[in-house]
Amino acid sequence: MGEFVIPNDPADLWLDERRDDLTLVVSDHSLDFTDENTIVQYSEEISYALCGDNPLCVCEQSKFDVLATIIKEWHVLPGKARVQLLDALTTSIVCLSAWMDGVLSSPDDSEDRSLLGEYRSAYKVYIFLAQWIAKVSSREAMATSMNASALEAGKKGGGRRKKKDGDWDWQEQSGKLLKSVARCMALDLWKVFRPARPDDAVLVSLIQLSTNCLSCAKDAEAVRHAGQILGLTGLRYQQLDAVSAAMVDLLSQYEHTPAMVAEMLRYSVSEWDDGRLAAAVIQEVASIDAVEYERQQNATGEKAGVRSVAAFVDELAKKLPKLMVTQMSLLLPHLGGKAWTLRSGIITAIGHLLARAFETSDGKEEQDAVIARLRTKQHLLDILCERTRDQSSYTRKAVLQTWQYLAENRAIPLGHWQVVTSIATGRLEDKSSLVRKEAMRLMGCLMLHNPFGPSLPLDKFVASLDIHSAMLEQVMPQVDMPVAQENAEATVKSEPVEHDSSDPVETERRVSMGAVTVKTPAEVGWDGTVEELQALVASLELAAEFSRSLTASMPSLVNLLASSTVSDVQDSIALLLTCKQFEIVGAPEAIRKMLALIFSREQNIKDKVVEALDQLYLSGWAGHTYTSAQAAKNLVELACGATLGELGSLEEAVKCFAEKGLITSVTVHELWELANQHSRDMHVPEHRLDALKHVRGTMAVLSMAVGVIPETMASSRVHGLLQIVFERCRGDALTTRHACVALGRIENFADESYNSVREDVYTALVRVVISSEIPDAVWYTVTEASLRALYSLHPKPEDVSCAMIHTLAEQAFAGRGQDDNPPPSYLTSKVFFLIGEISLRHLVLIEKSAKYVRRARLDAERKAAEASGNPSKRNAEEDINAELGVGGVAADAELDNMKDAAERQIVQFSNSIIKPFAKMVINTCRHPSFHTAEPTLKSSALLALTKLMVVDVKICESNLQLLFTLLQNRVVEPKIRSNLVIALGDLALRFPNALEPWTEHVYRPLGDPDTGVRKTAMMVLTHLILNDMMKVKGHIAKMAACLEDSDERVAALASLFFHELAKKEYKGTSPIYNLLPDMLSVLSRDTSLTNAQFQSVMQQLLVHIKKDKHGDALVEKLCQRFASTEDALQWRNIAFCISQLPTSDKGVKKLIEGHIAYKNALEDDETAQIMLAIVAKVKKSASKPESKELADDFESKVLHYIAEWKEINGEVDGETMDGVEEQMNDLTVDDTNKENADGRLSGKQPNGAVGESPLHSKNNTPMIKEEEPSDDLIAAVQNSVDVVD
Repeated sequence: MGEFVIPNDPADLWLDERRDDLTLVVSDHSLDFTDENTIVQYSEEISYALCGDNPLCVCEQSKFDVLATIIKEWHVLPGKARVQLLDALTTSIVCLSAWMDGVLSSPDDSEDRSLLGEYRSAYKVYIFLAQWIAKVSSREAMATSMNASALEAGKKGGGRRKKKDGDWDWQEQSGKLLKSVARCMALDLWKVFRPARPDDAVLVSLIQLSTNCLSCAKDAEAVRHAGQILGLTGLRYQQLDAVSAAMVDLLSQYEHTPAMVAEMLRYSVSEWDDGRLAAAVIQEVASIDAVEYERQQNATGEKAGVRSVAAFVDELAKKLPKLMVTQMSLLLPHLGGKAWTLRSGIITAIGHLLARAFETSDGKEEQDAVIARLRTKQHLLDILCERTRDQSSYTRKAVLQTWQYLAENRAIPLGHWQVVTSIATGRLEDKSSLVRKEAMRLMGCLMLHNPFGPSLPLDKFVASLDIHSAMLEQVMPQVDMPVAQENAEATVKSEPVEHDSSDPVETERRVSMGAVTVKTPAEVGWDGTVEELQALVASLELAAEFSRSLTASMPSLVNLLASSTVSDVQDSIALLLTCKQFEIVGAPEAIRKMLALIFSREQNIKDKVVEALDQLYLSGWAGHTYTSAQAAKNLVELACGATLGELGSLEEAVKCFAEKGLITSVTVHELWELANQHSRDMHVPEHRLDALKHVRGTMAVLSMAVGVIPETMASSRVHGLLQIVFERCRGDALTTRHACVALGRIENFADESYNSVREDVYTALVRVVISSEIPDAVWYTVTEASLRALYSLHPKPEDVSCAMIHTLAEQAFAGRGQDDNPPPSYLTSKVFFLIGEISLRHLVLIEKSAKYVRRARLDAERKAAEASGNPSKRNAEEDINAELGVGGVAADAELDNMKDAAERQIVQFSNSIIKPFAKMVINTCRHPSFHTAEPTLKSSALLALTKLMVVDVKICESNLQLLFTLLQNRVVEPKIRSNLVIALGDLALRFPNALEPWTEHVYRPLGDPDTGVRKTAMMVLTHLILNDMMKVKGHIAKMAACLEDSDERVAALASLFFHELAKKEYKGTSPIYNLLPDMLSVLSRDTSLTNAQFQSVMQQLLVHIKKDKHGDALVEKLCQRFASTEDALQWRNIAFCISQLPTSDKGVKKLIEGHIAYKNALEDDETAQIMLAIVAKVKKSASKPESKELADDFESKVLHYIAEWKEINGEVDGETMDGVEEQMNDLTVDDTNKENADGRLSGKQPNGAVGESPLHSKNNTPMIKEEEPSDDLIAAVQNSVDVVD
């Protein structure tokens, strides 16, 4: 066999026609491979020959024929034989390389030089065979991987099959093959192929060999060997274009290759100090058209493509930042492309360049180089700032992540610190939750890595800035502050900062300051140089501005706490925790608003709140831990000044703390010590107010801990509480109320350990009610807490309550006439309040007693069943007893009768103390002059009446008309009307049958002129309907009208109601679907709604119709309503609703079948325009032939009727039909719903927030690549149809 010529395709080895320029297979042994044993035998023989004979034996025709035939039948060869053959080939390749190296190093006139041709031929054979094996094996491995991935994906927990010894693993064997070929690359192919250049076929084979191995190889050593092969091929043998194209092809096909290609390029630069290959690959990547990248981005089946290219750009920027920065200009044009993955990768690469590529060397740098370097860095910084308004949320997220990376690596110039902070705070209101999440993480990172200090208190920065600015003015009066800041920033960070000093006012000020005497730094108290003072002043200015920006972001963080996205809430909680740790102004107030999230239904949010509160107030954080005494003080400070809602949230948090063991008895002991200490300080006049505030907070926390930590209120503690509250702090309403709540939560008060304090507790609670120690304005809330405690602790609370009523009644009415000496209104109000509250406490006591008896009976039956050991027999006996009306069923019925009788006796019993006073309350509320009474008396009497109505059904039924009359009377104060609305909710739960005839009147407060009344009515109705306490009827249209209420809070509550109502599906049907036709009829006749408001309301309702079958059914129902009215406004409203529904083929059929119903409606021009818009929408969504046929049929009917009415009305000419068709063709779905879509973007969301278009930033700056609508498009929309106002 002559010198081997590498064929373009291995199949050319079996050509029938012999050619001088091609080596062929003479003996094809494929026919001899009748079974597996035969091919294994051939493989073993050739393997032994390669290992035992001279490496040149591969050039023997017989051995070459066997090798070529075996590789051709590679799929038949078993794995063990493959490994054996490949080992023999790699060994021979290494041996041949060593021999050739010896020949090349010998003198030119030696005999060995004559053998160089044979060695070169063998070298070609080995490279060709290795490349062929790599190609076949890589294809086989890819096919096997694709087939096995689907099977392995369905196996849960199934690992890979354990590899047997000798099995074929191409990923492992490819590394072995690359290693042997890489050793051959040590040969100088220029000498091997002298006088000609190295054979291109050999170089191409080396490139193909490497890429085929890399398609499966992931080992670092294999990557290094491949990098050596490709690097030498490209750099030494001038194959840069081929190698770079091969590497880009790897990136485009395999998703695991970005890191490998970047590592090979790094190896080529570090090994040979030559960046030409890396630059060629970057140029190849940049030369690909942006349209192709967009196609790859949108292709669903491609796993690599632009995604791998983006990852490669990022990896290369990490590994070769200084080289990458010189080539970045080639990639920047792709920032204008539509492949967001590549844009994100370039942005991330820019971050790595800013962090590592601009590090100055120790040697001297020329001025021009410095300027060029700084300009390049500034340009990249500007790109990052600009890309925060990118169209893609993923790219905006990548930008924020890049800034975070730069902050962590201290790579943000001091002059850009405020710019980055503004970017982060601005993105808090981004439309994408991913961007908001990264914005909050960036803010936290900026605080953690800020250059200003471990805390960021604004007041301290401002005070220090004022002091040092005054010093600087005395030391350098001729230098204004912007120049000082410039010099200081240049000292801290070498960045050029330009300032405009051409302001004449500033110039005059500096000239006038020139007369001031210059002092030395020591004279003004500065221990340092002037330059250091300048740097400090500039840093303080930046620090103050940074702190102000964080403070300004607190409202946005508070809004995110109410987000419907769980990640928003969790990240905002974490960020508020960081802000509190850095002493940001406004963070404590925001954290107080965070407390309400303790009631969240999402367990993750609840756990996050508990964790944050634990770090802030109980345990502390790393480097800042709290003792039990400090934790107690923190809780007291949190309770001081808290609102009622915040105290309720804190109480739930205390329960969670106790469940997790975060609050212990030691903390409770410290709380009692604080209470004693502050109560003693109340005798000092200058400390009285502060001490009283802390006593209130301490008692509030203690009252919360009573229910979860029993030892909080032991008998000794009760004695101390009586001294602190009812002696030292006597008369303070808040302290007394918290004490009453704490006493009411004591369990086992009948225990003997409380004998010494029991009577004192009763006396203190009664004295709170009947004495005048508590101010009249807050007496009611304290009395309510006292009565709760009495009914919880006293064995006979009814006797005590009767005595209290008698006492207050004597104070109010004894010895007073009706005309000459009327009772004081404040005493009468107290009596009325006491009557109503005691009645309600009686009712609650009866309910608790009945539950206790029922629970005790069930426990006894359960124990008896467990003792008998035969539950099945017991169940059978219960069934029999239920049929006979005896046993447990009878006991339950008897208990219910007893409970009902006891409830009736509260008011109706002849000896009841409540009965005469109840009549007095009713008569007072019915008195003609009741409207002119004092507001306190009026409120107390009505509150007592509603409580009596809750207690007794007869009083409820006889006074409902009075209640609704007062509710409609605008003379009654709005607060009282709100209380009446709340009372109606209680009555609807207590006596639903009595309130059912008055359902229409329950909805009327939704139209009340006072915003507070409407808001209360919306909340009450929402509670009743969503909890199935009131049936949804036609009056719900009034709640729908509230979607366009003038007050945003009421509208937000209405939106939230329908959002939650839509979730209450029954058998796959939403309640809104059933209610929509009736709501449409009512809202269409509502004259208080404008056309735009009606459309907005229906839009917000119809968005909940998401199923095609519901949309189709509504289309049919709405079409029928066309024929039931002759009002053009009704026609327009119906047509508008149809245009907002999802339409399927079935829905189009309904429209076609119902054409008779809306035929007359097409006489109205606006209705016709809306129907044309529906036609355009249907035509655009039609993709199937049958759908297009239906759309054409629908279009023909609509156009026919429109033209018919035009002709009837005398408005038709020869071009009518053409004009209508042209107008209809101009309509698109986007045009028709343009204003509707804008309405959805800027309309009210369920949480009441106003939406923001994702194409605009916080300051309404348009994002990059945003396209303005053309004038033709705007004209087409204006000339076609105006669906919404």
